[in-house]
Amino acid sequence: MKCAYIFAVSGANPSRRTLYAKHITRISFLALLLVIPPGLTAQEQPVNKSGLRFSIGASLGLLHGQGEEIVYMDAKTDNKWSQLLWDSKPLGYAGVDVGIDWKKPGSRWGFFMDGTFKFGFPGASGVMEDRDWDAVSLFEIDNPKWLTNYSEHDNRTDSALLIDADLGMSFRLSESFLLKTYLVYTYMSFSWTSSGGSFLYPAGGHWFEEPTGTAVTYQQSWHIISPALAFYGKFNRYFDIELSLKASPFIWCVADDNHHITNIHYTDTMEYGFFIEPGLVFSYTPQDYFSLSLSVS
Repeated sequence: MKCAYIFAVSGANPSRRTLYAKHITRISFLALLLVIPPGLTAQEQPVNKSGLRFSIGASLGLLHGQGEEIVYMDAKTDNKWSQLLWDSKPLGYAGVDVGIDWKKPGSRWGFFMDGTFKFGFPGASGVMEDRDWDAVSLFEIDNPKWLTNYSEHDNRTDSALLIDADLGMSFRLSESFLLKTYLVYTYMSFSWTSSGGSFLYPAGGHWFEEPTGTAVTYQQSWHIISPALAFYGKFNRYFDIELSLKASPFIWCVADDNHHITNIHYTDTMEYGFFIEPGLVFSYTPQDYFSLSLSVS
């Protein structure tokens, strides 16, 4: 349920610059929420005299997004060497949500801790596209213009794990609206396998071939720590909305890229960069133990 725009330079190989531009948009348009006790909302009363509330829930949904890897020719220019796009369109998931909320009776201020865990179901999830801009002359090394290689393959998401842990404060603006400021730790891990499909490599003459078996496997693991600000509003008994914004330079990523057909294997580690994530969650709750949510970020 988040979109990550991450740009950072990795120095694992001084002869090449690797920039990971990760743009993952996850849209969960169906979620079954089971909460014990009923979910925490801006209008609920504390479950005990101390103001402490606890919730636990389960969810089912669909994720719709894409992972992107870009390899640059050097550390001085923005000339691309390779680009890989991995679909998760769509990917079903099951999730668990836990939360603790404390607010002293009569006070507008409160504290909260939330944790969400989402586990993707393995399966077909779209296509993988691989593009290369291989230089064919000394001039093109500094000024590449032509796409030289292209391939498209069937894509399978082998695994996906998404974890968010929030710790922060809330301020009640009114009976129906909250302002929240908090710190978030995010862990994301994805694994994809591409196979079949076709490719066009014009170097040495144009030709087309249908590969068999596994083409490329790719894994990403992300650790992100970011401050966040959110606004929550409950308009009536059925509808509520939350707007949020996260931004941070504290990013760590490990990637493993294995090209089975060409027998080439890349590994890289990225430290720091820039992460920004605007978010919107719109929910419809016809009953206390059932909710439908649309999340875009």
